[in-house]
Amino acid sequence: MRTVIHTLTLPLRWLRAGLALSLSLLAAPPTFAQTPETGGSGELLLHSASGQVFNAVQLQAAVNMQIVGMSNRVQLSQSFTNTSSEWMEGTYVFPLPEDSAVNKMTMQVGNRQFIGEVRERAEAQARYEQAKREGRRSALVEQQRPNLFTQKVATIAPGETVIITLQYIQALRYADGQFSVRFPMTLTPRYDAAASNSSTAAPSADATTGPAAVFTTQAASKLLLQVDLNAGLPLANILSPSHAIHAQPLSATQYRYQITLADGAVPMDRDFVLQWQPQANQAPQAAVFSEQVGNDTYVQLMMLPPEQAKQPLTLARELLIVLDTSGSMQGTSIVQAKQSVALALSRLSANDHFNIIEFNSNYSAFSVQSLPATAANLALAQQWVIQLQANGGTEMLPALDYALSTAPVSNGLLHKIKQVVFITDGSVSNEAGIFRVIQQKLGETRLFTVGIGSAPNSYFMRKAASTGRGTFTYINDLNQVAPNMQALLEKLEHAVLADLHVEWPAGSDAELYPSRIPDLYLGEPLFVTARLQGQLKSDASFTITGATQGQPWQRRLQLNQAFAAHSMALPDSALAAYWGRQKIDTLLDGLRNGQDAAQVRTAVLAVALPYQLLSPYTSFIAEEKVVSKPANQQAGSSQVPNQIPQGQLATLAYPHTATNAPLQLLSGLVLALIAAVLWFFMKRVRYANAH
Repeated sequence: MRTVIHTLTLPLRWLRAGLALSLSLLAAPPTFAQTPETGGSGELLLHSASGQVFNAVQLQAAVNMQIVGMSNRVQLSQSFTNTSSEWMEGTYVFPLPEDSAVNKMTMQVGNRQFIGEVRERAEAQARYEQAKREGRRSALVEQQRPNLFTQKVATIAPGETVIITLQYIQALRYADGQFSVRFPMTLTPRYDAAASNSSTAAPSADATTGPAAVFTTQAASKLLLQVDLNAGLPLANILSPSHAIHAQPLSATQYRYQITLADGAVPMDRDFVLQWQPQANQAPQAAVFSEQVGNDTYVQLMMLPPEQAKQPLTLARELLIVLDTSGSMQGTSIVQAKQSVALALSRLSANDHFNIIEFNSNYSAFSVQSLPATAANLALAQQWVIQLQANGGTEMLPALDYALSTAPVSNGLLHKIKQVVFITDGSVSNEAGIFRVIQQKLGETRLFTVGIGSAPNSYFMRKAASTGRGTFTYINDLNQVAPNMQALLEKLEHAVLADLHVEWPAGSDAELYPSRIPDLYLGEPLFVTARLQGQLKSDASFTITGATQGQPWQRRLQLNQAFAAHSMALPDSALAAYWGRQKIDTLLDGLRNGQDAAQVRTAVLAVALPYQLLSPYTSFIAEEKVVSKPANQQAGSSQVPNQIPQGQLATLAYPHTATNAPLQLLSGLVLALIAAVLWFFMKRVRYANAH
């Protein structure tokens, strides 16, 4: 009898513990811990000094784009209200395009506006902390990565609304006869190789890391967006593959449009993409834009490859496909990726060779070496891809190293052209180590990246493609897989315009970015931004030289050669700001090449401070001069939950970095169920023993 009673006590404890664990997890909001470098846009949670958590209701997030020629000037405003009865400090993390030049910032409280200024990072942080201690309102904006920024807002009064507005400049993308621009609303959480104790993890070249962030499946902030599009030429269509839009003509020439979201304010769970295409025979073959700032002239050149570059390649290819099958690819991303691989394999000819490498926590190859693209080999490869599942970590470095290190397949006495297509959402934190491997192992290989999902890490993929002398393709919808992959594969099958060089007007000392002009594939334009000393005459010309199919080629452009006959006024200092950002990016690349960190920092400051640009070493600081908060009241800190990107499976997308709340919940329920069964069984035993 004593044994029965003792055994009965244990399952009762299990029952209480299991139910308590399950109920506590069910009551908690579904959030997932992430690495410090990760973030997105969401509602602001304010923490008081006493430890209570309050929602700071975001009244409105608004984006206004002004697109002229090849430049886009964007104003991003986010409004937050402290709904608590205590003074608060808020911190939140948000993404911007990877090539954005952030050059203006304001903080508005009521009808008062405070203009931000760029200072060295340490100085800006010190001024912010001093203002917070003294009870003065202040705001600090810092760059954590090229596409990731952090804002801090101190001394928010009870019931008060604070509006932070940022301005940035970016260049448009033009490829395959179509212009496009993208605004990121959230980010795919990054896998942190170092946090997973990976032996291949490389140290980051970033100067800092940002505050920790969490993700939520609940709808967070919403955003309003408006675009003023001055195309400069008649358009055949305007569309958005990501959102429903309204496009209203603003001029009789049909060059200018106002574009808004058809659904008004939208959840910030996927990137906004806008595309527009010129009418037939109206697409620009070349364009030149210039801007005079002080004693310098800033110039943008855009030019399409010549028609003879459309001749097919005479040599066969070796195509290596590197496919991300990590946990962050779960949901629609892995479906898009598999479709992309299927299309790539279907276009191979009998003279080609191929192989497929998939990776998550580890990597594996379809074959130990590249195989001929026979019908039998392709069929086996298709079946191998179909059975792949998305799970595990994102250890892409070993897989990419393997793909780049394999010797090219020989075709008689000649090597086949080796092309690597890298399909991923780019959810990693060790970008610097991966860029370093690309530089060291690339050789004559060309690397092409394909961004998958509703919010890919486009900074990583653009930079990887640029370092690999290839191109970046973005796919954010299942309906885009076929057309976007077809366009990429057509590029890979055609010759390039190589060895490009720009001859600038005599007497002008030009500094251009990118300093090394990449090869051009079919449909990919030459795009160069340069600063020239002194003022140029309106009839100044530029000569671009190169080689196509082994033959010399050249093209001459005039300074006054633009999209259309009418004049288009560029946004103020757009070219200068964008050129400054390009130079900073190039200087930061030196960290991966072993340059002295102190020298790189000094060189970046010499650009960021006079051009008033955010960088890893500079920050925006705005502060009021008078004390607002009573000295006897404390202010707390804040935390930002970011909305899971559309199409991702929230509970399974973040291996190694997600919290184990789902597993704990399941364990608690199982424990409670086992305890209940044992309790019932032992109650029957006790009843039988008693009778």
